[in-house]
Amino acid sequence: MNKKELGKNQSLAREINNKIVLERLKEKPLSGTELSFDLSLSNATISSIFNSFLSINLIKKVSSDSTKGAGRKRVKYTINDDFGLVVIVSITDNSLEVVVSSLKNKTLHKVSKAIDKYDLKTIYETIFVIKDILSMKEFRDIRLANIILSLPGLINKKTGELQVSPQFDKEIFKDKNTLLYLFTHNFNCPVYLENDSKLMTLGEMANQSFKEHKSGMVIYVDEGIGGGIVINNNLFFGSRGYAGEFGLINVDNKPIDEFVSLRALTKIVKEKLHLNINNSELIELYKTNKDVKAIVLNSTKYLAKAIIQMIQVYDLDYYILNGRVIDFGEEYLEYIRKPIEEYNKDAKIVFSTLREEAIILGAKEIGSEFVLDHALKGLENYEKK
Repeated sequence: MNKKELGKNQSLAREINNKIVLERLKEKPLSGTELSFDLSLSNATISSIFNSFLSINLIKKVSSDSTKGAGRKRVKYTINDDFGLVVIVSITDNSLEVVVSSLKNKTLHKVSKAIDKYDLKTIYETIFVIKDILSMKEFRDIRLANIILSLPGLINKKTGELQVSPQFDKEIFKDKNTLLYLFTHNFNCPVYLENDSKLMTLGEMANQSFKEHKSGMVIYVDEGIGGGIVINNNLFFGSRGYAGEFGLINVDNKPIDEFVSLRALTKIVKEKLHLNINNSELIELYKTNKDVKAIVLNSTKYLAKAIIQMIQVYDLDYYILNGRVIDFGEEYLEYIRKPIEEYNKDAKIVFSTLREEAIILGAKEIGSEFVLDHALKGLENYEKK
């Protein structure tokens, strides 16, 4: 091995060690001795990594413990929350949620608002809410590291643009860069558009929901339908980020969204029962009106058919169902489960225990990951000089 190859290998090892140490410190405060033992790295290596992180204020000292049988103090370190804030914006069918998160994924502040529709007014309201939060005393002196926008619709991972969303007002799509421009123009930080179903899937992964199965799918049934595919504990995006768009699967010559989504079910109830209701009222009527209940339960056969298609194509046998359809209860789930298990007895479908909080958890994960990865790359470039 020549000197150039040796240098490359040493640089790669350093990058890997930096990332592993940072991930461990994100979980809990640790001392150099603890990390050295757990990771089988020398004290000198850990000390060098700590010094690099301290030079850019990425970590900080948090405590000192006396070692057993001696008076010597053992210093522990953790991620420095003052290194940057992550702001998460989650827009759903009828609500807007803004969450300020630390780099250790702790919620520092949260604001929720009801909204009528997805339009430019909603976007401007979101920007004003974020500015109000960041002007608070506890956040005033901490930089905004990035903003994660959780949105329904197709988001191109190559360009970062929102391509289309059935829920958003057409005015937003006059220019595909409208959303990014409005946020980057108002905030001096990176802004990332992320699909809500993909974030939901990342949240379930962070919650260890796929620990036993390693592969499976999250299906999000709400105003519309989305999904995320997990293969060997990795979220599968596809070439442009569109993988897992479950609502586009055709059943009986129509996209399943037209049979199963709350938007579709509300429309069917209006047409067949002449009831002028919204999505939330549909869920309440399901509990008391037998005709509404019959329409909803009839829709489960289409959902089951679509899941069977996923089993046929991807051979996945674990499915997590999320969204407000959870409020239809266990009978709804059983109607879906029965034909699936008849097709494949090993297939399992469950309701999410996180519900919409999975979106926030997934956004926290990638938001902090983007910040820490960017910090490490900057550190590596500096050390190479």
